[in-house]
Amino acid sequence: MRRGAGSQPGLTLLEVVVAIAMLAGMATVVLGAVSLIENAAARERHRVNAAEVAHRVIVQIIDDHKWIDNQPNHRVAQGEHWYQFDHRIDVLTRERGLDGAESTRRTAKSAAEADVEERLRSQIHQVTVTVYLENEDGRRSPVPYARLTRIYNPVMGEGERGIKYVMDLFQKEFGGL
Repeated sequence: MRRGAGSQPGLTLLEVVVAIAMLAGMATVVLGAVSLIENAAARERHRVNAAEVAHRVIVQIIDDHKWIDNQPNHRVAQGEHWYQFDHRIDVLTRERGLDGAESTRRTAKSAAEADVEERLRSQIHQVTVTVYLENEDGRRSPVPYARLTRIYNPVMGEGERGIKYVMDLFQKEFGGL
């Protein structure tokens, strides 16, 4: 027995086109998801690198308060990328209450604006480092990838760090002693 022309097994052109369209749609979704995951992983790597940069900069500032003065461009390499950073050092001074007594609450004042007495009396400084990814064109990202703040006592510490800090303050205030 012979089959008729219309009863042969196989796919019509319309079925092939629909199958290809469905495969293309699924491939687009899968590739989009993979791209999204890769971008998220890259952002997370930059956040971790930026946090490491911020930590390293803070440790350098705490260990050697003059180090930051010798960093004109404020950029650091971490991994395969460059990161730019800003920093701020504040002196935390105790507030005075209405009765004139010192309270336990502290107020931040830029260390650059504080005089020697304020810097020595406060005993507590706060350093904040904000890190940005440096783009290929040398500009930094519009949004920071990390911001770290540490509180420390510049006078206390291992070695001669505290003595150097106090001597540098007096030398800066009163000239070459």
